[in-house]
Amino acid sequence: MHRNMSMTALLVVIGVGLAACGGSPPPPPPPVVVEAATPDADSLAAARAAEREAAATQLCAQASEAIAAGDVNRARSLVQQINRDYAGTDCANMTA
Repeated sequence: MHRNMSMTALLVVIGVGLAACGGSPPPPPPPVVVEAATPDADSLAAARAAEREAAATQLCAQASEAIAAGDVNRARSLVQQINRDYAGTDCANMTA
């Protein structure tokens, strides 16, 4: 019987201690799920088009500078590159 009373006393002390501390510790917060932003196809296509236009504009500017400097071979090379890599590019509208 003495042993049962000791266990009961221990349980009471533990219970009082937990109650004094606010009970059992709160459960951990739920994990935060962060979804990576994935650009949609339209955004990717627009970004690629902007990159292509910027590159073509730069080549057009270089070709224009080569023509102004009288460097016909460089200008011809740049125009060929523009026609090959950026078919349909209108340099007159890009450098104006």
